[in-house]
Amino acid sequence: MIQIALSSLLNSELYTLALRIKERCAGVDLEVTGLSTLYNLFLDQFNKYEQAIQKLPADAEEMAMADQKRDDFFIGLKANINSYKYHPEEEKRNVANELLAAFPRGTSIASLSYKIQTASMEKIFSDLDSNHAGNLSALGLTGWYAQLKQAQAEFEEKLGEYTSQKADKDALSTATDLRPALVKEIHKLLAFIPMQAEITGDESLQELSDQLVVEAARF
Repeated sequence: MIQIALSSLLNSELYTLALRIKERCAGVDLEVTGLSTLYNLFLDQFNKYEQAIQKLPADAEEMAMADQKRDDFFIGLKANINSYKYHPEEEKRNVANELLAAFPRGTSIASLSYKIQTASMEKIFSDLDSNHAGNLSALGLTGWYAQLKQAQAEFEEKLGEYTSQKADKDALSTATDLRPALVKEIHKLLAFIPMQAEITGDESLQELSDQLVVEAARF
């Protein structure tokens, strides 16, 4: 089976992957390869999902991308600080431990809701700005921290734009409701195609399977 965490994909990413699967499958004889039944089930769900996605405001995806950007900078900053716990200089190890104390333990805040994550990050910023500016400088992380704060500001700007536009909640709800059915059909195809290729030895199926491995790796 071709492995991919479909549930973690953004709406636009799931749609793009499904579209590529559709395009790749168009290159094989569905009847001869035995894909027609599964493909038609997938196509039915894809068409419904496509209609819902096209009604979504672009800002919804832009906001999600801005959130991912701030997540990446946050995770990267903490990882950089954590690496200094193993520095040969005791002073830098101590600085790293002091900085890490400003970060909440347990569940990563990157997995929290937009609102809760923003509140948590603002609390961390306040502590770092007030008590740890020198520590960040000592580890050469002032620039990284500045980029994190900039990413946070950009996210807040996107969130404000999205809220002010009052996105079509019905379209978003429809896309959300349709996702599980499309994901289910994609999983079926990604499981069946490589298995069918191995059983039948069909070259076109094997080529399709190889192509889908590449497509899945993009996400």
